[in-house]
Amino acid sequence: AAPGTRETRIAAARDTWYRGFVAEAIARFCAETAWRDTSGRRHGGLLTADDLDGWQATAEEPLGYDYHRYRVLKTGPWGQGPVFLQQLALLSGFDLDAAGHLSADYV
Repeated sequence: AAPGTRETRIAAARDTWYRGFVAEAIARFCAETAWRDTSGRRHGGLLTADDLDGWQATAEEPLGYDYHRYRVLKTGPWGQGPVFLQQLALLSGFDLDAAGHLSADYV
């Protein structure tokens, strides 16, 4: 609900998430909630308000692959992006359009 430009409103939303009531709720939940791990012991959450306050999202160049008539962009190695692009590379030798949509060969 912040006034101003789109960028100003996005900055206000991020500030609320990382330093406002959302961050406070996340920190409280992590401090008050414990889960049993595979050892059978209970452990509290790992995030604190300082963790949230000190973190900032970054922008990065996506990974890309040209698959037939499409340029597919995905995340870097921190996500599943490279795996998906490798799967497309494996499929690049097949003519899926000629197989017929949802045919046995297509599927």
